Amino acid sequence: MAGTATECLICGYDLAGIGESAPCPECGAGPDEARVPTPLTLGRWVRGFVGIVVSPRWVLQRQTGRREAWLVLAANLFAAWALIGVAVTAPAIVENLNDNRRGGAALEALGAVVLAALVHLAAMVASIVPAIIVSVGTLAFAGGVAAAGCRVVGCRVRWGRILASAAAASYAAVAIAVPTAGVSVGAGIVALLTFDGAGSPLSWFTSGSMVYVGAPAIMAILGTLAVLMVWGVCLDAAPTPPSA
Repeated sequence: MAGTATECLICGYDLAGIGESAPCPECGAGPDEARVPTPLTLGRWVRGFVGIVVSPRWVLQRQTGRREAWLVLAANLFAAWALIGVAVTAPAIVENLNDNRRGGAALEALGAVVLAALVHLAAMVASIVPAIIVSVGTLAFAGGVAAAGCRVVGCRVRWGRILASAAAASYAAVAIAVPTAGVSVGAGIVALLTFDGAGSPLSWFTSGSMVYVGAPAIMAILGTLAVLMVWGVCLDAAPTPPSA
């Protein structure tokens, strides 16, 4: 079979000497899933994104190659935290502009507003990498705890599937970030167009976006990642076969 791998693409098991029509003896992946690389396409990503909202179990159980899993994990976490950065930054930029408009110096202080916007954007970009590191740490910790628990109750954990569970869970981060960014940017646009006064509810929101948007979103994403990671590992665990 042309273009096939000598190691299982799901778990890394050495398939040398195993028939090309046989499944992987380690993880049970079918012949094509175990041997034929499947490129990550927009359609597959969209199915994962929609699936984690509609049927998380299906996404968590889906076979995913290691290369694809790393790509999905990196892309989803980067996109999610970039969107959260926008959700926190956009209202703050609007509030800076409205502050100057309230003082009657919008045009004169345009340079200061642009500078403040650049500072906010720089802070947003700088926060993405630490956020991704914390997310990966959360997934690793949750996966390790779930795997240890499975072993305690006598179940075998296939370590090659843990990465797939992490990739599947990462779709939830995007699913949380998209509506969060939409609501936050929408509120910022309304505040800009209506030129709300200081102390109004919109002004409270735009000036405190880190408290009202950032903190809840961070807790929601990290908590959901941990729950889905534990669920995915437990779904994949199998009873340990009795020793001969």
